[in-house]
Amino acid sequence: TECRVVLLGCFHGTESSAKDVEEAVTADTDIVALELCTSRFVDLKREMLKEQNEELQSERKPWLVDYWNMVSKTTSQRGLPTGFAAAVLGGFSGVQSALSGFSPGLEFTRALEMAESYNCEIILADQDVDETLRRVGSLPQISVENLLSNDRFDRWRLHQETLLRAVAGIGSGKTPQVQLPMFLIRNPSAIQDLLRLTIPPTLAMWTVILGTAAIAGIDLTANSVATQAYYEAATPIEQVLHTVTSTGILALGYVGLALPAVGVILTERDDILANGIKTACRRAGKGGKVVAILGLLHVNSVAAKVMGSPSESETV
Repeated sequence: TECRVVLLGCFHGTESSAKDVEEAVTADTDIVALELCTSRFVDLKREMLKEQNEELQSERKPWLVDYWNMVSKTTSQRGLPTGFAAAVLGGFSGVQSALSGFSPGLEFTRALEMAESYNCEIILADQDVDETLRRVGSLPQISVENLLSNDRFDRWRLHQETLLRAVAGIGSGKTPQVQLPMFLIRNPSAIQDLLRLTIPPTLAMWTVILGTAAIAGIDLTANSVATQAYYEAATPIEQVLHTVTSTGILALGYVGLALPAVGVILTERDDILANGIKTACRRAGKGGKVVAILGLLHVNSVAAKVMGSPSESETV
């Protein structure tokens, strides 16, 4: 089905991405595909209802209460590893939102509002969030499985290609790709969001580090000077051993943790999102228009899978 697809990469929760959604979803849009699963969609609709209903707003609980309930429920239903993954990801998102002032799910909320105003069909393209959390909680096992697998190098190469494509648009042939640096500074609103995303967390992190060091009586400057003096006093062989050891630790962390995480969070879900968008194209039919609202790091790989798959009969 010759369908027109708009893949819109978003910085989740930012006003600049919400404005991009307003421009992308137009009166000629047939289907809006979202990087959401059913449970996240229901949660988002519930939050939208609370925003619209003053009585429900009075029932809104503090973030820490919702966070604790979410982690407790996930742990009891899905086990400790999945609960730990929910705690880490949910905690990071909550702290980031508190420091930057972002609104989680803002771009999806705006997409739903636009879809309702233009009577567009909604397709939920992502896998269930519980499955994603389960996979994140299983990263140690996945890392070991990759290491012991006969095709370990193919797996590592696949995830590395996914990472390079997501960040720099490398390895996608003739498929149009988003260049991350240019995206981040595409307009004044995006630059403002970038500053809000980076400066407050950086200041908070250094405040915690310096405050902890002061309480513990640690002189960070003296420690840095002592480390430099130790390195300069080391023999060439000791310096080489130090460099090799440090490089080995970094490589082990990259292969053992970073690449499996890329596989779970990006590679696996890119396939699922691409299939969801292809389904939307088939439903829209020839001449239809599909707008897919995705996280920025998914866009390049999804574009390559949707447009570059020789096994697909439809032209997108």
